Amino acid sequence: MKKALTLLGPPGSGKTTVADNIGFEGRIDIIKTGPLLKKEIGQASEISKEIEIYINRGDLVPSEYVAKVIDKKMSGLGEDIELIVFDGFPRLKEEIDILFEVLKTNSFKLEGVILLELSRRQAYNRLVDRMHCSNCGAIYNLRYYPPPKKEAALDKRMDDYPTVIDSQLDEYESRTLKVVDHFRDKYPDFLMEIDADNSLFKIFSDLHRYLENIGIDI
Repeated sequence: MKKALTLLGPPGSGKTTVADNIGFEGRIDIIKTGPLLKKEIGQASEISKEIEIYINRGDLVPSEYVAKVIDKKMSGLGEDIELIVFDGFPRLKEEIDILFEVLKTNSFKLEGVILLELSRRQAYNRLVDRMHCSNCGAIYNLRYYPPPKKEAALDKRMDDYPTVIDSQLDEYESRTLKVVDHFRDKYPDFLMEIDADNSLFKIFSDLHRYLENIGIDI
């Protein structure tokens, strides 16, 4: 059976950076709910306008919509994919069952849950200074990870403004932390907790050691 991991943590904790570090090989696919939802908006589907409203407010998109875009992604995976990594899913306790059902349907087994821990203040500071390049799509932070060229075409996303950031962090603390608590209580052997305030070198070293211990070679 093929393997799966999920990455959890507050907005700004570096989930996408970690996922991209894992998923550089062709046999690994990263399932990022954020980009999947935004792709759905661009396709002008039946649910795209509803998704857009939730995202622009900084609210969590309802589970029924997230389940649909994930199912669409999973059904299109190639036979060569041996490992999938969920970036920020499940977000809600009720989505845990969705995760296991999607994995079972597509012959994948959850092997580990990686939690990137970061305080609310640290997360806020990262997000409020976050920018993305409209030319290449790269994500930067004006304080911690500035763009290499001053002429980079930097824009701020709708969900990186202070009021939206506060809403996102409120949602994480009130709802997504229940997912973390569930895995901590029910599947303690699955959970790996990493201090996301460490250097990238330290984070990736801890991560690779953990993956080796659970039999995942990347």
